[in-house]
Amino acid sequence: VVLIFALIFVPFPLKMEAPGMILPANRVNLFSTRMGKVIDITPGLAANSRVSKGKALMTLYDSELAKEVLGLQTDIDVLKHKLVPGQRVGEQGDKGLDNFAIQEATLALDKNIKLLRRLKENHNADLSRPGYFTINAPRAGIILSSDFRENLLGRTVKQGDPLMLIGFIDPVETKLSEWEVVLKIPQKHHGQVVRA
Repeated sequence: VVLIFALIFVPFPLKMEAPGMILPANRVNLFSTRMGKVIDITPGLAANSRVSKGKALMTLYDSELAKEVLGLQTDIDVLKHKLVPGQRVGEQGDKGLDNFAIQEATLALDKNIKLLRRLKENHNADLSRPGYFTINAPRAGIILSSDFRENLLGRTVKQGDPLMLIGFIDPVETKLSEWEVVLKIPQKHHGQVVRA
């Protein structure tokens, strides 16, 4: 009876082993801005490599992006040739465009230029090589992923696929508060750990 009461009322210390890593508390997974095939990873990048803000980490290719860029570039060229250089609203050029056609062509040209600029800004698209775009480092930091080169090169990735983990720490003076231990605890033990 005493043993049963002891098992019921005396708490047994919760001890558990779990694999873990020491990682910067401020870290982010990089994702592709659109679906594409990983063509190239910048040489020299490896785990614990330092990267600067805006550094191109990898180059991807998307055939849909190539179609979009080529289509916009073609439309822009056609509209530029349609408009006579220096022609203003109210004038009639050699090509016989009236005011309405000039306004319509000018608006379409501005719209296509903005769309092309947006593709370049949103996806880091290389307009000289339609379809190619880069993934850049959002801030200066260190690469935490170890096997990204083997896992990604030549593979087609989607927007939700994590490409690389980058941690952000002060390179001059690292503080203990910038780091944390990340443990991998099985889901079945999660409730016990939270209660404890």
